[in-house]
Amino acid sequence: MRRILRGLLLSASLCISAMPAHAEPITLNVLIQGTEDPYRTIAEAFQKAHPEIRLNIGTPVPSYEEILQRTLRGIVVGDVPDVAFQGYNLMRQAAASKAVADLTARAMDETSLAANGYDTALSHLCTVDGKVVGLPFAISLPILFYNADLVRKAGGDPDAFPTTWDGVVSLAERIHALDPKYQGIYFRYAHSGNWSFQALITSSGGRMMGDDDKTIAFSGPAGVQALGLFRTFVDRGGMIDMSADQARQAFLASTIGIISDSSSFLTSVSKSAAGKFELRTASYPLAADVGRLPPGGNCATVATQDPVRQEAAWTFVKYAVGPEAQRILAEQTGYVPVNKKALADFIAQTDPSAKLNVALPASLLPRLTQWYGFPPPNSAKITDAIKGRIQSVVSKAATPDQAMQSMVSDVQTLLKAGAQ
Repeated sequence: MRRILRGLLLSASLCISAMPAHAEPITLNVLIQGTEDPYRTIAEAFQKAHPEIRLNIGTPVPSYEEILQRTLRGIVVGDVPDVAFQGYNLMRQAAASKAVADLTARAMDETSLAANGYDTALSHLCTVDGKVVGLPFAISLPILFYNADLVRKAGGDPDAFPTTWDGVVSLAERIHALDPKYQGIYFRYAHSGNWSFQALITSSGGRMMGDDDKTIAFSGPAGVQALGLFRTFVDRGGMIDMSADQARQAFLASTIGIISDSSSFLTSVSKSAAGKFELRTASYPLAADVGRLPPGGNCATVATQDPVRQEAAWTFVKYAVGPEAQRILAEQTGYVPVNKKALADFIAQTDPSAKLNVALPASLLPRLTQWYGFPPPNSAKITDAIKGRIQSVVSKAATPDQAMQSMVSDVQTLLKAGAQ
């Protein structure tokens, strides 16, 4: 018995002496898109709470398409990011190409997620074929920003903003008539993944594609109306084709009355407009019952398959949808918190004059639909082709009917080529 006891003690001593005095922190590589400031602030807060994990926030890439491509290249060369913030419209592709880990078991076992305020009703945004492959981190909605001072000057009522596109166009026309330098409306059509074009279609009850991913649906009445609106914005609203940055600068200079943009622009534009003009926001006109809006933003996903790194990555993903991280995200951007506690606190602490603007995107969450992503391998080419055809309408190089015919032909050709 004494020999056995001595043997056990010796074994334990050897095991203890073989362990390092303290484990080195694990460093996770994180791939992001867009503005880096909120990610870095969140990373600093996370590392204070979890000193055993460090985060290497990479330089932001220009688009969600590029995030997916970099993740896929990383898998091939053995340099996969541990965490990647993938766009909602690309989650099916990410799952099909094994660019994201299956987090279903972890998510189902985490009762603390809901207890900490995470809105589980939004999980479907990062669920593919019944599998949880990420958690929604950032949500933005396509909305209308308007200069209440110009609206009044044009004879409109900022408290009764039009709820139909005909009404919006009529108001834009009156603003443009005040002075040729005024654009009554600017509609940002070149969003990644044809986001705002999709929003026009789904807000009218239409769809981009059929369930089989082969049948084109955007050529229906909703799509035809959307292309017609682009020409109307130019002809009656005085819209000029310019970059998003140029349009935002013009809006802040009070030379654009109404601008369509992402709600993630809200915090920035609110600060910049303060003292210059009264900023208001409004929803896209939504068809009763069937009108929906695609969410912009991304899922926090785990790309690494290494068990140790995956556990650390999951710890960060959970934190990213928690109240502290989501509060930081809301304060530094216009993204809608996916955490109920963070949302309630943020609205409660917001300046009363801006509270209505902040509450609008949150009120639209029940009207979310899918941000559609075309099937690979030609998905990026398809979205570029659609953007090009929209631009031909805005530039008056083609009529809406001509552009729609060309758009359908482009998409059919690329889908067929991708299926071969």
